[in-house]
Amino acid sequence: WAGGYPALLQDVLGLKVEEWQPLLPDQEVQFLAAAGAASTGQHWVDLLHPLAAEVLARYCGGFIDGRAAITHNAFGSGHAYYVGTRPDAASLRELLGRVCAEQSVYPLVVAPQGVEASLRADASHQYLFVINHTDEQQSISLRGRSGVDQISAANVPHQFSLEPFGVRV
Repeated sequence: WAGGYPALLQDVLGLKVEEWQPLLPDQEVQFLAAAGAASTGQHWVDLLHPLAAEVLARYCGGFIDGRAAITHNAFGSGHAYYVGTRPDAASLRELLGRVCAEQSVYPLVVAPQGVEASLRADASHQYLFVINHTDEQQSISLRGRSGVDQISAANVPHQFSLEPFGVRV
């Protein structure tokens, strides 16, 4: 695109990607969030030039030292985030959790990794599927809700244990 990447989304994202560079399979980049938390990225780095975007994290070291790694831009009535590398899982989880909380989006359940929750609904019913994909018993919180399991017809309290590879609906 003439005018640089991300072309038609530059106003929304509030930045321009000047260049990008793939990383070797064993290569990582370091970046620091504004709050001081250190993180790593893999696979690629985007060399970002913020135009209106707020910088949430900056790269540390090498030729990208001090450059923006993650940005936020308020646009119209919404918000746009740009992540210029593939962050480690913990950093991505923290970022997405913060973004969701800022928009009043919360998880369906409180559960450890390896537990999946999915809500299905029609005009008159909601069904919460909770699946334990691990080989260990897991503690699940329904965040104050309770219900009746559609498989066993048993009452499900707001806090319960789910057996290895177990399912509740």
